[in-house]
Amino acid sequence: MDIRQRKRHCRGSPQKTMTAARITLAAALAALFLATPTDLVSCGPSIPQAAFVAKHGPLYPAEDYARNYIGIVDREWRTEPLIVAWRYFSGLNLSAAELDAMYINRRESTAIDSDTPPHNPIDIWLKARSIVPNVNAVSHLSYDSINASRTTITPTAYINFQNCLDDAFLTATATLTARAKQWGADDNETKDWLTAQDIVFSNCSGPAAEPALAPRSASALLKADRAYQLAAAGFYAGAYDQAHKRFLAIAKDTASPWHPIAPYLAARATLRDATVNEMEGKLAEAAREFAAINTPAAKQLLEFANLRLHPDERLVALATNLSQPRLGPHPSQLLTDFRFTFISPETGMPRRTKAATPLIDWLQVWRGSSPPGSTIAAWRTHPDTPWLIAALTSVNQQDSSVPELLAAAPPSRQSPTMQPACRTPPPRATGSLAPSP
Repeated sequence: MDIRQRKRHCRGSPQKTMTAARITLAAALAALFLATPTDLVSCGPSIPQAAFVAKHGPLYPAEDYARNYIGIVDREWRTEPLIVAWRYFSGLNLSAAELDAMYINRRESTAIDSDTPPHNPIDIWLKARSIVPNVNAVSHLSYDSINASRTTITPTAYINFQNCLDDAFLTATATLTARAKQWGADDNETKDWLTAQDIVFSNCSGPAAEPALAPRSASALLKADRAYQLAAAGFYAGAYDQAHKRFLAIAKDTASPWHPIAPYLAARATLRDATVNEMEGKLAEAAREFAAINTPAAKQLLEFANLRLHPDERLVALATNLSQPRLGPHPSQLLTDFRFTFISPETGMPRRTKAATPLIDWLQVWRGSSPPGSTIAAWRTHPDTPWLIAALTSVNQQDSSVPELLAAAPPSRQSPTMQPACRTPPPRATGSLAPSP
């Protein structure tokens, strides 16, 4: 290379200068993008993916289900929409009210940056505290439910649970309002009550703490409230045996305003001990305690205990109820109990069970990995619409059973799931049955 060529090379050509400018601009834009990232989450990355089918349930709103439009049912759907489909195939359509109560088409997740719920019980309680003059702010509570949660590690599980339920904050709000009205918002007894209650709620997620005993000169009502607060503090701190004894003592005090609810709370302490610390003996004890209490809340928790004690027996009973023409006054709870008993939390698939009803058998095959031959054999044993559809979805076009299966599904009986071609879904409707948030 001679001197002139070297000089031209050192000066650079316009084309190379333009390329360098583009590289510099691209680097600047990349740095700007990295300096101001958006949509960051702690458990990522969540990479967007194209979705051509509904993964967990139908995309149509619940109104369309009320008009008996099921669409194409997929084997990956969750338990709730599959039960709706089975009922439809069996001629047991759900009413609009039942669909609304069962929360069909729930969203898969809630945005992590959603605003504070407008009527959150913790917010209601924090607002109620402000009626007491010169009250100190509390830092251990916010609308975020994690501040009402506790984590426990056992030899077999890592358990995170909501320790302080919504009713605890609503009950505290109602009690403080009543005491401030009776004693006065600026009265020493009102302030003493609030100080103790703040300690109770600090146990929702923090280290164990206990309020001081009420002063000797305190009114009988404050002393009764303090006994209840001490029992509640033990419950939230995980001292379940202690809380159980304290609630039973309150149950014997007929003068206490907490006397009627105390037996139920004692049973709840036993149940919480059984579930958090995995003590089956305590579970049976809790069931006996709830059975002796004739209230709707006690009956619900008795059902919960029995689900764990006798899963196969209760699964049959729940499946039988889900197979009735009408689901009764609490369809959502019925469905929740069935899903809790039927689906394994470890695998997300049906549990191995000896329980058997038409609904359970169909769901086991639909959600399981049964070979096509067994599904077709089940249809031949039970030649009804649900099993016909299960058999149709288990075979491919080359299967020798296809003509027999299609012949069993005349056009007059075909649902969209039986039809090979896609159909345009009905127009979306608006109203109270829109998908739940």
